[in-house]
Amino acid sequence: LSIFTGHVRSRERQLTYARFYAYLNREVDRQIVKLLDALDANGLTDDTIVIRTSDHGELGMAHGQGRQKFYNVYRETLNVPLIVSNPRVYPTPRQTDSFAGLIDLLPTVAHIGEAPESEQYGFRGRDLSPILADPRATVQNVMHFTYEDDAFPVKGADCIRAIVEEGWKYAV
Repeated sequence: LSIFTGHVRSRERQLTYARFYAYLNREVDRQIVKLLDALDANGLTDDTIVIRTSDHGELGMAHGQGRQKFYNVYRETLNVPLIVSNPRVYPTPRQTDSFAGLIDLLPTVAHIGEAPESEQYGFRGRDLSPILADPRATVQNVMHFTYEDDAFPVKGADCIRAIVEEGWKYAV
């Protein structure tokens, strides 16, 4: 069953997984460096906003040696990296605890790119530009999370839905 729930039980498999995950991060970093070098070589760095994110957070073998995202709403799964960078617009690193989701990227990019009449497209997410301007700002105080993946034969729940607010979450 652990193969379907993402749990890594043996110490050897945990180390193998940790090494593999570190390797994947290093490879992603190498590809990002290629992109950043190409932007520099073509004089486009100051005019390009680079957005890096992921589809889910990584459990990192927390909660009983879990990994990936299978059927849970742990903080490690819900916290997804989102990095927005540009040396001219954002010269110093800043961090925020404000809520954001993948659904928010399209309205944010439309705003940053000054897309004309972007409200006509009915984007579901929120424009994160106020947070990019001031990390203390918020654009939403609640997040809805759902995980539904019936490709894995796990007994019990076949989906999870959660409402997350600062300080609490409710999951079914």
